[in-house]
Amino acid sequence: MTIDELLPALGQELGLSGLVLDENGTCAIAFDDMALTFETLPDRSRAVVHAALGPALLAADARALFAEALSANYFGRKTGGAVLALDDMKGELVLWRDIVPERYAAVGEFIRDLERFLEAARSWGDRLREASRKTGDGAPTAPLAPQVPLPGTFA
Repeated sequence: MTIDELLPALGQELGLSGLVLDENGTCAIAFDDMALTFETLPDRSRAVVHAALGPALLAADARALFAEALSANYFGRKTGGAVLALDDMKGELVLWRDIVPERYAAVGEFIRDLERFLEAARSWGDRLREASRKTGDGAPTAPLAPQVPLPGTFA
């Protein structure tokens, strides 16, 4: 299957018509407490799904959460196979994973992977909110670092 086949099939399963990538190669789905965004390179050779979990913590007390996140990333053991990362332009912690459409023989397999991703995103979002509550930290007011997209990467 291709990403252009998977998204409409997912939409049909969710009762959403017209679930397709836009002219920029993006598509977003909002659930009750989380939004998932799909993005592709212009040639559709690579696709990812990502979810913003919340503002990155800047307080020293956040070290424990970041250490836990790094540990969770190891082989994707505690992230459902996804990767926790920092979006330095938005100052947000995000969870993302590659989508390899060719590995899905049926849309049901794709849906199971997305359910696992959504479960991990919700869990890490809860951890981030709890850590934020404990530290009293919030979102940074400016980007953490200048963003310089590399060729072949997502902007």
